[in-house]
Amino acid sequence: MVHVLLDGKPVYSHIGDLILLRALTSVHLQSWNNMVMKTARFFKRLLTAGVTSTPDFMLRNIVRDTVHAWGVDRTGTFKPLVGSFKGTIKTMRKDADTVRMMAAGAAFHGGYSYGHDPGAGKLVVEKLIRKHGIDEDSILDTPKKLARFMKYGWDRWQDLGSSFENATRARLYEGVKAKGGTHLEAAYEAKDIMDYSMGGDWPAVRFLCETVPFFGARMTGLQRLGRGAYENPQGFLAKGAMVALASVLLYLNNRDREEFKELEHRDRDNYYHFFIGDQHFRMPKPFEIGGYLRDSAGTADRVRN
Repeated sequence: MVHVLLDGKPVYSHIGDLILLRALTSVHLQSWNNMVMKTARFFKRLLTAGVTSTPDFMLRNIVRDTVHAWGVDRTGTFKPLVGSFKGTIKTMRKDADTVRMMAAGAAFHGGYSYGHDPGAGKLVVEKLIRKHGIDEDSILDTPKKLARFMKYGWDRWQDLGSSFENATRARLYEGVKAKGGTHLEAAYEAKDIMDYSMGGDWPAVRFLCETVPFFGARMTGLQRLGRGAYENPQGFLAKGAMVALASVLLYLNNRDREEFKELEHRDRDNYYHFFIGDQHFRMPKPFEIGGYLRDSAGTADRVRN
């Protein structure tokens, strides 16, 4: 039995689903805050932020994210590439929909770095509070203020990275609202496309999510992929078949090229390769959806050899 207050009076409900009860009671779950965990989280954030702040990662990430979002989208409002491009423009402009989405908690500022770390989330909130205040020390007349100015440039760079991260979510939010959905429904769909704040209920998994870079992101991606296939099997299979067909055709086109044969398996597994004349172009494969195709392409390649 659980209860909530409605107009100051308790309203009781009986929950027969144990998993649902655990999910509800885990909403306010407190993370471990001892010195060991704080140290582990710090080094995890340090490595993750270093990786995700590079320009090449940002560009690869939005390409992978757009195919992943299209594959698991159950609203039918997101279009790959075009949706991400429009979403990037929206988040850079900080339009009304983007602000509402962020206020609802559906956006992620450094989702890879902060998604499973409440302490780091607190730092982000404090930074935003300071950001919107009036700073009398904005004149660069001391080394300390100069260092603060350089940090300001870093923060702007991070904002650019967040624009790429939130591009698909902003477009999904707008699409659900355009179809008549409420703000809450649109925010939920935008957040649920890849919820980095999820950390699981089992203590061992929560520990790994908080301390191992990208572990939580991959677990979340696999869980979301499975739900996407379960909730909309026809749409998921149709979109997956389109990606698979395009991947197979590209492989058949490339398999006899000497340039393709000389590539390392790691390179083949993580990128689509296009050869136009003497030019070689790579496009990052999507996250979990691309993982299945990597295994299939690798097996076909080994059998052929």
